[in-house]
Amino acid sequence: LAFSPDGQKIASGTARSGVTITDISSKNKHQLEMLADTHTHITAVAWSPDGEKIISASPDHTIHCWNATLRHPVGPPFGGHKDLILTAGFLPDSSHAISLSRDGKLLVWDTGSRVITQQVTVSSGAQTIFVVALSMDSSLLVTSDTKEGVAWEIPKCTRMAEITLPEIPLLQATIIPSSPRVVLAFGDRSFWVWDVNTG
Repeated sequence: LAFSPDGQKIASGTARSGVTITDISSKNKHQLEMLADTHTHITAVAWSPDGEKIISASPDHTIHCWNATLRHPVGPPFGGHKDLILTAGFLPDSSHAISLSRDGKLLVWDTGSRVITQQVTVSSGAQTIFVVALSMDSSLLVTSDTKEGVAWEIPKCTRMAEITLPEIPLLQATIIPSSPRVVLAFGDRSFWVWDVNTG
């Protein structure tokens, strides 16, 4: 799910009903006008910093852009990925977005023209990305495979730090708001707090 910049609305994606906008104060719900060929299962959703747009990712490897007020699609879907999209977010200018797919392809693209402005492969070798976390301002991305976690500076797409992971499965990663620290939760009920600035 994603909060609107003013904190008054929530955009949420579900497995059955696509994307829903909920007004927190009135609890009124509004459905985005899904296109006829759009998959209803949503793998990622994000709200632009200016509050005008919402993006949602579908299992068919596409990302749809919506007018958050009119709740209508804006232009054709973005189709730069070839694998399941794990996360998506807007850059501070609200006109560019980033998205990461399971094959490790990270794309920065223009939400108006759908032109890819930058791309990088963030997976290590032939490893598949399993867990990912994106900061609220889309300036920090954390990815992990079975061996290591990597922090990426966005939008430069440069590696900031790496951490070797234990053999215990990593279940979730969460970036603490306005902080360089990441909480990593493992299958044995333990967790690490990782400062990407100090290692």
